[in-house]
Amino acid sequence: MASSVIISSPQNKAFFMAVTISLIPFVKLPEVFSSLMTSPVILGKGLALGLVSTFFPFVSYTLGLRQMEAGKASVLAFAEPMVAAVAGIVVFGEMLRVENVLGILLIFTALVVLNSRNVKR
Repeated sequence: MASSVIISSPQNKAFFMAVTISLIPFVKLPEVFSSLMTSPVILGKGLALGLVSTFFPFVSYTLGLRQMEAGKASVLAFAEPMVAAVAGIVVFGEMLRVENVLGILLIFTALVVLNSRNVKR
């Protein structure tokens, strides 16, 4: 029920359409369509990938933002690159480089500073 309300808003429809259209130059559409239509397994995997990696996270994030103050939401959004870097290292075995460590430390430090200012107020 809530997901239909979120997706049906005009802003979100426009967003999804704009993103879809902007990706067209990077895709060989005839090859994609022929692959999807020749194999139901590939079609199912493509739909599952779209739902799991795009639709469900978007709906969850949007529902979560409705329950959260704007300041906390901005801090949460600020932490996303750090979480993605750590997930890439832990889950996918990416190499831990100096740039990764520095980026994670900078984001973590900024989060601590932002939260310490909120606690003092």
